[in-house]
Amino acid sequence: MSDLEHQLRTFLAERESEGEIPTGAGVACAVVRKGDVLYQGAFGLRDREAQLPVTLRTRFDMASNTKAFTATALLVASQEGALDLDAPLAKRTAISLSDPAASAELSALDILSHRSGLPAHDLLWYLAAPKDLTARLRHLPLVPGAYRRTFIYNNLMVGALGRELDRLVGTSWGRLVQTRVLDPLGMSRARLEPPQADEPDCALPYVGDKPVPRVDLRAIAAAGALRADVEDMARWLAFQLGAGPRLLSADSLSRQRVEHASTDVPNPLLLLGFEWLASRLAYGLGWFLGSTRGKTALFHPGFIDGFSTAVVLVPELEIGAVVLSNVHCSRVPGRIAERLIACALGEEAPRLASPPPAPPPAAPPESVRVARPRAEGRFEDAAYGTIELREGGSGAVLEYAGHAWPLAFASAESASFVPTVSGFQMPLPVAVNIERDRIERIAIPFSLDPRVPPQTFSRV
Repeated sequence: MSDLEHQLRTFLAERESEGEIPTGAGVACAVVRKGDVLYQGAFGLRDREAQLPVTLRTRFDMASNTKAFTATALLVASQEGALDLDAPLAKRTAISLSDPAASAELSALDILSHRSGLPAHDLLWYLAAPKDLTARLRHLPLVPGAYRRTFIYNNLMVGALGRELDRLVGTSWGRLVQTRVLDPLGMSRARLEPPQADEPDCALPYVGDKPVPRVDLRAIAAAGALRADVEDMARWLAFQLGAGPRLLSADSLSRQRVEHASTDVPNPLLLLGFEWLASRLAYGLGWFLGSTRGKTALFHPGFIDGFSTAVVLVPELEIGAVVLSNVHCSRVPGRIAERLIACALGEEAPRLASPPPAPPPAAPPESVRVARPRAEGRFEDAAYGTIELREGGSGAVLEYAGHAWPLAFASAESASFVPTVSGFQMPLPVAVNIERDRIERIAIPFSLDPRVPPQTFSRV
């Protein structure tokens, strides 16, 4: 592994020169065989303005790599007799779905394996994060026929499960993960709460070359709130490969890694940088199941504004890799993990084709001179809450959860607006229903899933 450092520096320099990552992007990585750390490295800057370098103890937002920690903590609780993962949640929690039959049967295992049938609805927690988020789930329609049959990746449901753990096991999600996983593994620098402004050695998030505010993930903490450094994550890899404390029994470990949901048609974003593992796909409990070199691979991406992370394990080969970065929505961590695995096996680094050109950003809606209704009034949906339409200085404006966007009308009954979500402009259509010369209802497909109807907001 003596030339691995040179390989990684060359790889990162190539990605910078091709514009795939910005200059100074921060990266930390490690590769582990059983309990032995074969390599750890830190590159770039955690704070580009202050020119502060990444170290092996720089904490990064792990985003969805939190889910494997949540699943592990719940499996430990199950071993202790505090929780039955298969038991219906309805009688012990506030979690309820719109389909009474599915709601009566829904279990923690269904949620951890993303087979609840509920569309992702990430815009609900991302834009609004209402305090009564769990209570709103029952107002969101399920994808027809999807319950326990179709994999639908869902941060909202995992977050709801985390918020209900006080009722289920008598302790909070944070306390459960801390005492059942982080403390036993010696992950003393990992954090589950939002960082303080003056927190030392904490990577800052960037979209391109611009710093951005850190997303507040408390609404879905169990799905994405962990922050950790690469030294602590190496301990996590060692545990998963059978070294260190035996937190999980053989049966629990097998249950976490067996297929609970098939992922034949995954969201391409979930495989960004992990295409090399995707010859077959399924989902266990907090892990995607892929394959490499004829062996099962456990992996998970983590993407949130300004951060991309990758964790890959090949248990049969006793090898694991972790890559943390403050690069936005990038395939680079997954491809670095591929190189780390190859190097640990004594193989030549895989070739990397240049990425396809990024699509141009969505243009904001143009103001079109059409006969349109006056944009005024408050409108409510049981799940998403209140939207307000008003006339601004240059036209119609749509306001929601403290955000305001220009509302461009293409016709009297058709409009659109463009929120920025996770660094991407996301045009959303708005269907307008007019009665008695005023807007009575508006419909917006906030779920981003064409299999369910849009949310309908009725005039208050």
